[in-house]
Amino acid sequence: MPTSALGTVQRYHPNVTKVVDSRKDLKISVTAEDSKASKKKAPDACALANACKRSYDGAIVSLAVAYVIKGDTAYRFQVPQSISRELVSFDRHQDFAPGEYSLKKPTKSARLGPRKYPRRTKHAGGSEYSRHKKRSHKTAGIRAL
Repeated sequence: MPTSALGTVQRYHPNVTKVVDSRKDLKISVTAEDSKASKKKAPDACALANACKRSYDGAIVSLAVAYVIKGDTAYRFQVPQSISRELVSFDRHQDFAPGEYSLKKPTKSARLGPRKYPRRTKHAGGSEYSRHKKRSHKTAGIRAL
């Protein structure tokens, strides 16, 4: 399976044929029942995904990106930090605070498709990046897509 957005969605919902960026934000109301009927570390069965399933055909929620499925189309959203923190808490302790949440439409620089301009890898002044190695930290005990 390819590692594209469509491949990721088709792992959970094989009937989806296309993935598009959402043009509007999506407000979701999570209830206590959504949290009770959900599973930890399951992107398609967490409290937020269950809340989306009340109005849509399905949902896949990760820490950075969410896909809401309607028919054969998956709509892509960005997950704000407030929801991301709730997801980490939920994956560790299975408690998702009920309330209103908002998934955001992707920003211009985070849209699907080819980039208009390639990313720069170095500063014009030299190899500044070679002196500072980027360190990576993986948060343990949470979902992975």
